Amino acid sequence: NWSIRGHHSILCDVVEGVCSKQYRIKPNTVRIGKYDVAKPMKEAPADGTTYFWLDPREESGIESYTWSGDDYDHNTISNSGIWLNKEDALLAAKAIRELLTGTE
Repeated sequence: NWSIRGHHSILCDVVEGVCSKQYRIKPNTVRIGKYDVAKPMKEAPADGTTYFWLDPREESGIESYTWSGDDYDHNTISNSGIWLNKEDALLAAKAIRELLTGTE
């Protein structure tokens, strides 16, 4: 009697332990001081996308803008990177401020 098993089952037999373990993808972060901060994007988002970048002139440490692909956008992304998530940008600003000033 021949039986056909699915690829998943065969893989479990060939690579011992692959089916009994769980794996996760490591988040794309960088360590700044005591914080793991999301790495800034280095590639342009679609036109019309709201993004956040570090701005030390602002009390929050960040500013937002809408991507239009102009020189300002490209200079911002190439010089400091951008975040599409406000909370990620706020954490990056906090981490850098603490690292540079020694205050929380």
